[in-house]
Amino acid sequence: MYKKIISTALIVMLLFSCPSFNTLAASNNDSDVKSELTSTANYCLSILKEKLSDSENTINYDDYSKYISILQAGVSDESITTILLNHIKNNVAEDGTTEISNSGYGSYQNTYTYALLVLFLDEAGEKSTSFNNINYVKLMEDSFINDKLEDVTVYVYPIIAKVIDNHNGDLNDTPTLKDKLIEGALSLYVSDENGTGIDFYGVSVDNNSIVLSSLVKYYKDNKDVKSKVDNAISWTIEQMLPDGTFNYNLSSEYNAVNADSTGLGLKLLSIYELTEKANLAYKGLLTFKSETVKGAYTYNGEASDFASFDALYGLLEYYKLTDTSNTTSDNSSDIDDSDNVLIVTISVVAVVAILAIGAIIIRNKRK
Repeated sequence: MYKKIISTALIVMLLFSCPSFNTLAASNNDSDVKSELTSTANYCLSILKEKLSDSENTINYDDYSKYISILQAGVSDESITTILLNHIKNNVAEDGTTEISNSGYGSYQNTYTYALLVLFLDEAGEKSTSFNNINYVKLMEDSFINDKLEDVTVYVYPIIAKVIDNHNGDLNDTPTLKDKLIEGALSLYVSDENGTGIDFYGVSVDNNSIVLSSLVKYYKDNKDVKSKVDNAISWTIEQMLPDGTFNYNLSSEYNAVNADSTGLGLKLLSIYELTEKANLAYKGLLTFKSETVKGAYTYNGEASDFASFDALYGLLEYYKLTDTSNTTSDNSSDIDDSDNVLIVTISVVAVVAILAIGAIIIRNKRK
């Protein structure tokens, strides 16, 4: 009898302490996440299509950035793809001269635009090394190598990281690009009373998500990257409320709990595979869903384009994390995912209780 009780206790302990069981028990159904991702991508597509359908609106780099994420979500529109392909043909000269960088919201260096064009062409099924007889991968590489780090916008780092990942064989000097990417991203790192992480007009959940996502491939093998990423993610988690929503920065005068920071917080946690925290952040993000506009997310209760796109960025990475068919990733952070600790603690308590009950039964039988 005692042996049976011991065996049962061991089985329970192993079952509850198994990582795959913890993830299965706590994660959201990946089909539900996919449905939410698709719905949000379709809403974002409708926003972009409305803008690009009006010829009086200027097409800019931000339009490419948004459409890349929509395409990555598995949603597309042939008319938008055609508009953007023609826009490239008409606005990038053979020597790489382009005005796309200087349209719309202001001027960003050409590196950002070239990197976005590479990713867009990749997602659209075109050859980014030869589209319209221009090698956009080379344009991006040459431009980034010549950039001064103080002139590089934070938004360029995750885009360049993705291009390096996708086009390693097409680059002339991958090591130099990687070193400059790491140097540039870490040069923005601070840790003081105002926050820990990426300082771009102040530290925020948003900034940490954007820039730290570019360092995930170097997290395991670069001690400086790992240390700073761990510290920044820990600070980011401190901005998270018990319901999974995120503050922008608790120390900032501009702080607010909002869908934008929650979506981007979800993105960061998902990329570094903090599954339990990501599950909670997903639930927090859903509290910002519009009750009247399908696929939209809200800011101050109203459907918001910005909130919806930031939600899309988070949902994209969260779906990759929860997709049971995706088993190739190994980006997991070494930060303690506290919900796992809770589950293991509960399992230990359960084992102790089973053993105690067994001891009582044995003692009573002996009497």
